Amino acid sequence: MKFFNRLSSRDQILALIGFFALFVALVFMLLIRPQFQHLQSLAAEREAQTSKLEQAKLNLQRLKSIKSESAQIEANLIKITRRLPVDAEVPSMLVELQDLADVSGLDFKSAKINDVVDKSGFSEIPFDIKASGTFYSLVDYLYRLENMARKVSIIGVTITSSEKEYPTIEVGIKAKTFKLNSTGQTALPKPPETQGQSAPAGQNKSSAEVK
Repeated sequence: MKFFNRLSSRDQILALIGFFALFVALVFMLLIRPQFQHLQSLAAEREAQTSKLEQAKLNLQRLKSIKSESAQIEANLIKITRRLPVDAEVPSMLVELQDLADVSGLDFKSAKINDVVDKSGFSEIPFDIKASGTFYSLVDYLYRLENMARKVSIIGVTITSSEKEYPTIEVGIKAKTFKLNSTGQTALPKPPETQGQSAPAGQNKSSAEVK
């Protein structure tokens, strides 16, 4: 203190300024700088977490998009599988053929599954249908066959009628459906003919074929 009092006023002011600067430097080094570094660390961590959050949101959007696309792909696959099944599914197809005839107003008499024709990667399953009804019920039935969930192609239609029974006509339909061939699958057995009511006999009929 005596040394400080011996200094001139100018030197005392300079000394005070020096001590104050040293004090400020010590405060900065011991208190402010660590807090500043901590704030910088928190800011960097916040930026990193924000980046992770944005990436997580982006991944979530991608997952939602993939989930939506997956659902659509699955729906399309189910639709395609119904159109072109791996199994022949003959019994269910015969039931559907008869149900469609009932809805159309045709008297479903029989359905006969013919020999399966193997192709490259798929098989054709030809079948014959015999029924009776009006021309309009036949047109409706053919429309329903073409729009079945399962792919069906009409090959030909035979119509026979008599003046006595007009407008009732006897109908013969040749068509085919399809199935995928899986590796190592055995050949399909020929299903028995499905019979409905027998057609009246002894009629004088004229015939016409529509292909």
